[in-house]
Amino acid sequence: MTKVVNIGKVKIGGGNPVALQTMTNRDPHDETALLTQIRENALLGCDIIRLTVPDHEAAVTFGKVKRDLLSEGLDIPLGADIHF
Repeated sequence: MTKVVNIGKVKIGGGNPVALQTMTNRDPHDETALLTQIRENALLGCDIIRLTVPDHEAAVTFGKVKRDLLSEGLDIPLGADIHF
């Protein structure tokens, strides 16, 4: 049995079901495009979504995206691939 790791509300390991993850491929500074793609992926059943964060501006956008999703009631774990 493996150790259970929580990523937001998603449990990984320890016999839990396999969690599906994906990564956005939209401009990391385009909040609208990211939100659209994240919503679409959530509807398709993704459990965790990663975003690239190449600079400070993208980090600010990441925060806005997370706040917008939470305000819609979509509490999907986001992972930031930090590049700076």
